[in-house]
Amino acid sequence: MTYAYTATLFCESEKSEKAMIKQYEEKGYVVDESSLINRKSGDGVVMILKEQTHDS
Repeated sequence: MTYAYTATLFCESEKSEKAMIKQYEEKGYVVDESSLINRKSGDGVVMILKEQTHDS
């Protein structure tokens, strides 16, 4: 089993959080939906690096 790289984003506002999530999505990360459960304001959003498929 491989472990994907994760990043936790802590932002001061919802707007900056959305912008940072977009930046990470462009790098190939996706939001870890489980990090959004019971989430309170100011909690981090966990981003997981998507499994990269190498088709030749």
